[in-house]
Amino acid sequence: MVPVSSQLFTSISSGQSSVDPQSIGLILLNQPLQQEILSTLWDLAGVRYCADGGLTRLIDATGKNAEKYIPDVVIGDFDSIPPATLERYTTLGTKVIRAPDQDIHDLEKAIKHMSLKAKSIKCILILGALGGRFDQEFANLNSLYKFSTQDQELVLLGLGNAVRFVPCGKSTFPVSKLEGPNCGLLPIGHEVKSVIKFTLCFSSVIFKIRGHNKRAEMGHDQSNIKNGWFGLNI
Repeated sequence: MVPVSSQLFTSISSGQSSVDPQSIGLILLNQPLQQEILSTLWDLAGVRYCADGGLTRLIDATGKNAEKYIPDVVIGDFDSIPPATLERYTTLGTKVIRAPDQDIHDLEKAIKHMSLKAKSIKCILILGALGGRFDQEFANLNSLYKFSTQDQELVLLGLGNAVRFVPCGKSTFPVSKLEGPNCGLLPIGHEVKSVIKFTLCFSSVIFKIRGHNKRAEMGHDQSNIKNGWFGLNI
């Protein structure tokens, strides 16, 4: 079975979309957005969210045409958006959802809310998911793994890359102009024994975890990571 995202990307390349817009969700993150790709995905998606500072990036990318791009929902703790901007978009019809929980990052908040409120969504495109801080990229990759299911797939987009979760078994991924011309596979945690056509980056990537107790102590300029944690000091 060809994933919905592959059908969508193939239609972008051909210039004719046969994918129901109500099956496509778009989430914008707080990273610079390329205007051309943003416009293309915006027109194809039936539901559009901004995760906190993603709204500011949307405004920056669309400039004087910003009022043509009104998201359905803005969600987050709003530490990256001026209150006046939120008030303005509320009057324009955007639903503003304050979610202050610091133990859940803004992308996860957006995915959970979209999945709950828009049951028709089969594919969530996440623009601005790659680039910037490496720890945030890892969090985005974790969300990809955590929330991708047979009924709803996620695609991370940014810096000319598209990252998808490949399930067990046979998968078909036509490469489009949004991703191509190259495609690589990166197995994490389990070995892959055979790949046809595309590049296999490694047979497997498994992170080793060391330590003695279940604690993580964080300071302003140092961290102490122990048992059960994989730590990156960035």
